[in-house]
Amino acid sequence: MSKQLRVVAHSVPAVKLPTEFAELNADLTTYEKPYTDCSGCENLGVADSVLQNLSRAIRNSPELVWDHWNPQDPNLRGKIAKLHGVDADQVFLTSGALSGIDYCFRIFTKEGTTTGFLRPEWPGFEHYADFNRNQKRYVENLEFPFAISAQIISEFATREQLGFMIFANPVPVNGNLISAGGVEKILRENPATMFIVDEADTVSPDTQAAHLATEYENVVFLGSLSKFYGLSGLRIGYLITPKPYAEAFRNTINVIEVSSLAILAGNAVIEDDSYQRQTQRNVAESIRILEEACRGTSYKIAATPHCFACYLYSDTRNPREDLGGYGIKILPGQYFGLPDGVSGGRFNLSDPANATLAAAKIRQILNAA
Repeated sequence: MSKQLRVVAHSVPAVKLPTEFAELNADLTTYEKPYTDCSGCENLGVADSVLQNLSRAIRNSPELVWDHWNPQDPNLRGKIAKLHGVDADQVFLTSGALSGIDYCFRIFTKEGTTTGFLRPEWPGFEHYADFNRNQKRYVENLEFPFAISAQIISEFATREQLGFMIFANPVPVNGNLISAGGVEKILRENPATMFIVDEADTVSPDTQAAHLATEYENVVFLGSLSKFYGLSGLRIGYLITPKPYAEAFRNTINVIEVSSLAILAGNAVIEDDSYQRQTQRNVAESIRILEEACRGTSYKIAATPHCFACYLYSDTRNPREDLGGYGIKILPGQYFGLPDGVSGGRFNLSDPANATLAAAKIRQILNAA
């Protein structure tokens, strides 16, 4: 029978994720990780408003579990539009930022499209370029702290005559953020390149650049409710597009894209200022703790208050191996495309308690050296 098929299966290497999935035990409780996990990109916990809304809604409206809600809920789209200063018809809900990435590649690229990437960067972007048979180009900075400026990105796009470029802002390696003015410079100087700016890792979404989708037609912005807003397990994100492409996204996005529970949770948390401010305070406190521990030592930290990600580095030791010896896991830089000789890794800043533990171990490690 297989010899009669006219199609041939094909694939590319799987998307790489910076987190390990929890699994259910036989009694339907999740397992405990055998280490202190500082490697992921998720928030510390979920907002009380989400827990209260979901538990009340499921008790009072069990149809949430079996009925189809409008996956492009106008309430949530309106709140996201207001946050970013765009029109609601420019906003589309997606199953996390990953779906937004997939849709953008499907809509704007084809075989042979010259597509640009940063390095270091989240490697999952390349999965979609490979699947769509794009031609890949890179702009690199492999020296700590690995920051790549708006000027360098703009010159790279011009030099390579890119048809399409995707990059995270802030970068999930060190939290480096290109300002809205910097993003605008890139767009203005490269009107023939389609840019996808992935803002999923931000912890300050109200200061990001997505409003530029009202002024420029060569950019789509991706956002997430999974990280800063704490809804990773519910898989909900969004994209903001210039109006000329709204119909293309409307025709391409899965018509049952997002679950009712995710929409309900998103509506609750996006207005929960208390939870959001606490998350931002947690990031700032974690940075303070780690900077103090590293000051005057061989350890170095690259961090900003705009992202959970910071990078711990040393040119004489390997912080990832050092902390791993005490059961503290951080994500190796090689995950982001850094050479084997680059030490250290990405540390999640959402939990000051983990930062305090890591700081204590850093002092212990260096005092014993």
